[in-house]
Amino acid sequence: YQLLLRSEMKMLGKVWLEFLIHVEKEKHRLTITAYFDTKTLFGKVYWYFFMPFHHFIFKGLIEQIDKRS
Repeated sequence: YQLLLRSEMKMLGKVWLEFLIHVEKEKHRLTITAYFDTKTLFGKVYWYFFMPFHHFIFKGLIEQIDKRS
């Protein structure tokens, strides 16, 4: 299963979040991928500066989805 969301926030480029559910035997695995498309150097610097924080944000998001499902 796949869900692709486009961000409506004002950003330095276009942003999408992709949620994928992989069925493995009797278990399901959720992965989240962030896509960022920018043409500016400042946008690229912004993305790479905040990249380490995304790991913690997405990990918390997955934990909350798991907790509430």
